[in-house]
Amino acid sequence: MADVADHKALITRVFAAFERGDMAPLAEALHDDVVWRHNGQMWAFDFADQDWIGKAAVLKALAMLTDEYPMVGFTAEEMCGEGDALWVLVDARRRSPKGEVMHSQTAHRYRFKDGKIIAFLEILDSGEILFKAGKLDVAAGRASASLRP
Repeated sequence: MADVADHKALITRVFAAFERGDMAPLAEALHDDVVWRHNGQMWAFDFADQDWIGKAAVLKALAMLTDEYPMVGFTAEEMCGEGDALWVLVDARRRSPKGEVMHSQTAHRYRFKDGKIIAFLEILDSGEILFKAGKLDVAAGRASASLRP
């Protein structure tokens, strides 16, 4: 039976590969019945505010994310776990559609079953990301017409 140290080691390996653009370790770490949720607003992100169920669906959602916002850096700043749950504070650096590097922090909650990721929740400030990507006009109080590609 996997413990918190095993979960931390697995996520550390997955993050190192993800930062290089290698999705194979993540695909290997996903339970067949995984449920993946991103709390961003669906009107802003095609992959957000819905459950992605199963490996193929999760990899599709992540491909949508990394196509729109390519990964530049992705590191775990802190990890805290108990039982089958692991919380990770993530420092993420992605390239915006304009080509600029955007920096943000997100919180991830992972749940594990049989040593694999069975559930994932990402909590982030989607307004911050949209603003940094130039897709949110705070002064005008609205999203730009070019919100989605």
